[in-house]
Amino acid sequence: MDLGLLFIPDKKISRITMLSEVAEESGFKYVWVADENFYRDVYITLTSIAISTSKIFLGPGCTNPYTRHPAITALAMATLNELSDGRAIFAIGSGGINILNPLKLTAKKPLKTIEDFIKIFKKITRGEKVSLISDIFSVENLQLAFPSSGEIPVYIACRGPKMLELAGKVAEGVLLGSVPLEYIRIAKEYIERGKSIAGRNSEKFEIANSIIFSASNDREKAFELAKPYLVYSLAATPEYILKIAGFSQKDINPIIKALPNEKKASEEITKEMIEKFAIAGTIDECINKMKAYANAGVTQIVCSSPIGENEEEIIELLGKKFLKRN
Repeated sequence: MDLGLLFIPDKKISRITMLSEVAEESGFKYVWVADENFYRDVYITLTSIAISTSKIFLGPGCTNPYTRHPAITALAMATLNELSDGRAIFAIGSGGINILNPLKLTAKKPLKTIEDFIKIFKKITRGEKVSLISDIFSVENLQLAFPSSGEIPVYIACRGPKMLELAGKVAEGVLLGSVPLEYIRIAKEYIERGKSIAGRNSEKFEIANSIIFSASNDREKAFELAKPYLVYSLAATPEYILKIAGFSQKDINPIIKALPNEKKASEEITKEMIEKFAIAGTIDECINKMKAYANAGVTQIVCSSPIGENEEEIIELLGKKFLKRN
């Protein structure tokens, strides 16, 4: 199993770039940058990482199809792919409330929108001339004005059955969002159904799980660090996934009611929720949980903030204790 890092760009780009360098040196294969809220720009952040690294794959994890036209996103990603010598990766999801709500945008027709987005994106980044007129996107005789640097793997960031099936049909991977271990088997079934429909059974497919990761010598401290970062993830978790993990909507309602007060909402998160929807504890406990995900079929664990009190040390430890043993 490969390891990745997901950064929410709520810290300086120089800091994110430095941690990406540490991750590359420690054996991590991927670094993702979230395109959400109004933090630092995702593509400027990725540019800084691309310039300062040489091996690690990098991309937005994830962006959405509503705030930018797919042709503009394709242009940005093709440029990043050229700059990084073919290391660009791309994840697209239906968008979160932190970015859509302030712009008065809604996630209309997400399945069709993402399918059309990917169709346009792939053609443009391959260097093809594209024309597509639909009720969602329109492109006419559009082509990159510079040579394509090659195929960019596309992941769909999702958890739901229909979107997972779509990923199996049209994408190279999925970027799951903090799903419990018990849901991996079910997600794989939907993906395989999509692959079968599209006749892609023999093709390689990546299953990445982006999950809140928090490690500390003090187990309780690790759990406390994870709480604020789980708030919005749990609030948006569908009831069928909650049920698989042993919870109900009733258990999550106190978190939702406390929002937008994130501090109050985080106080409603229980130890049991953290154990199911995050990887938290001592470094050895975290590694054991990661191995369980690998055994379930996850091909990439994406460690999402907060990582731990000393991020550099935790990243290096994961490289030494997990990657070099597997």
